[in-house]
Amino acid sequence: VCNAVAFWYEAELDDEMTLSTDPSISPATRQAVFMLPVERLVSAGDAISLTTTFSEGGEKVSFEVSGGVVALEHPPPGKQVVQRWHFGMLNDTQRNEAFYAALRNQVRGGDHVLDIGAGTGLLGMMAAKSGAAQVTCCEKAAPLARAAEEIVTANGLEGIVRIVPKLSSALTVGPTPAFIPGAEFLVAPGRDMAGKADVMGAEIVD
Repeated sequence: VCNAVAFWYEAELDDEMTLSTDPSISPATRQAVFMLPVERLVSAGDAISLTTTFSEGGEKVSFEVSGGVVALEHPPPGKQVVQRWHFGMLNDTQRNEAFYAALRNQVRGGDHVLDIGAGTGLLGMMAAKSGAAQVTCCEKAAPLARAAEEIVTANGLEGIVRIVPKLSSALTVGPTPAFIPGAEFLVAPGRDMAGKADVMGAEIVD
């Protein structure tokens, strides 16, 4: 599936000096990924066409891909660029194990966990596997929130982990529901959370 474009910049300042975020010559923290609104099924050897558009001044870039079979169309998000540093965080095993250990130490069976700045939903899924009955993950970046929903579903945790594509300051909280053993939490219409969370996790300061 072709669903994203990784890219970097090269700025020629003069005849002798060029600033570059080329992964072969600079740290891989500055490359970015542009999430495409249309996913296309492609196979090895298929030809696809890539159209690149720069805004006036060159401060914004967008991509459009044609060719292959359309597999899925997404509503265009307000922001489609996912910064490359997310990938380093996801692949940092020591860091992730530390968060997982902290969640296992804090989360109790039946807890409602709020994950702020959820990204791909990794911490939210860790909370679910640590015993949380309900996990609310808020993520402001639309392409990340969309990816998180797919990842949560692929891991069979969509009944526990809910992705809300909002800033934490925009979440709406309803009255705390009565606890009924074995019953699912019911979220009132228009509410992002049925009640206050018991545990909050956030990886928003790096």
